[in-house]
Amino acid sequence: MTKPSDALKDLLILLFKKQESAWGKRNPKDKPSCQALKTYNAIKDKWIPITLKEIESLFNKSQQDFSKWGKVLYLPPLKKNGCFVPVLSLDCKWDQKQPSARLKVMLVYRGDYNDENQKPYGIGFRLETPESTNQAETTTSKVGIHDFHHAQLIKKFGKKKLDRKLQICCPDWLPESQPSFPLPAKCPVSLFFCLIATLYGRNEYFDYRDMFPKQKHYHGYNVRDHLKELDQWINQNQKKI
Repeated sequence: MTKPSDALKDLLILLFKKQESAWGKRNPKDKPSCQALKTYNAIKDKWIPITLKEIESLFNKSQQDFSKWGKVLYLPPLKKNGCFVPVLSLDCKWDQKQPSARLKVMLVYRGDYNDENQKPYGIGFRLETPESTNQAETTTSKVGIHDFHHAQLIKKFGKKKLDRKLQICCPDWLPESQPSFPLPAKCPVSLFFCLIATLYGRNEYFDYRDMFPKQKHYHGYNVRDHLKELDQWINQNQKKI
């Protein structure tokens, strides 16, 4: 039985351990900026960090949704625009013919102010599998204009348990349907690798990809096969690494 969820769980665990070390200031190499750390400490009591145990227990189910607990995954700090804190909400479903995923990321910045009641600033984006896979599996599901792996802007997570706890100051006029950027992904796992490349660049992408041994299979699912197109897209005009 094909289980890409096992590969995604391994990837999330890698990200969890790296971000935990970074925000806990245990790894000087991934040390966040002072401004990012200030933002992180200001918002983590409202957007509660998911635990490693909770991540592992989620993957015993056919659907993974952090927001059901009102939880998020704080991602490792950014190297550029390092004042922002990247925060992830994940929603994946495996109990259908084509697995679906919505990866929503808010980049949050608290600003240089002393008013504790001031909303933090932020902007976000979502990466999604094709529209037809994101709909409930019914005979009436229609192919939409975004029936391909894509990314779009967002103003908030769109999850009540998260949006009510912490409101982000983001322009109301921000368009959330268009533009829609096509992505070279084939499945939720390769979509997540697109997210890594988006936030951290090609070197980090290959670092994470190479953590999956070439011969390791996940019950019929070979990560490397699903990343071939993305590898070529990221590695254009570059020497093989």
